[in-house]
Amino acid sequence: MWNGVVAALEGDYPVTEDPAWDRTAADLLRWGHDQVDRHRTHRPRIQPPH
Repeated sequence: MWNGVVAALEGDYPVTEDPAWDRTAADLLRWGHDQVDRHRTHRPRIQPPH
C-alpha cells in the first residue's frame, strides 16, 4: 500500500489532478497519525509475575 503512496508522491501518479486521490492520501496520513497517537498514549498494564 505504501509503495503506491510513495509512487504518487514521486510523481508517478498525477496527485493534484485527482481531488479524490488527494482526499484518500490525506485520509491515509490522518489515519497513520491516529495510529501513532493511539500507540503512544496506550500504556500496557504491567502484570505481576505469577
